[in-house]
Amino acid sequence: MYNLTDISDKVRSSMEKGTDAMEKLVEKLSNTEDKVECKKLKKELEEERVSNTFLQRPNEAINVPIEDEKSHVSESRGSPPNL
Repeated sequence: MYNLTDISDKVRSSMEKGTDAMEKLVEKLSNTEDKVECKKLKKELEEERVSNTFLQRPNEAINVPIEDEKSHVSESRGSPPNL
């Protein structure tokens, strides 16, 4: 027969093992959630960086051909070039 002390020790040991296993699972879950959150933040940061780059430095090359086209159209009509 089992005595009360043996049963108590087995229950305590089982609970400790269960608690350890639960703590490890929670840690793994936390690490996974942290990784997902980190990826989201990196993506948002990259999107903001790209957006800010375009806002701070407009591409001047876009305006140059438009101005050239306007001056060519004016010249072909016989109008004096814009100075």
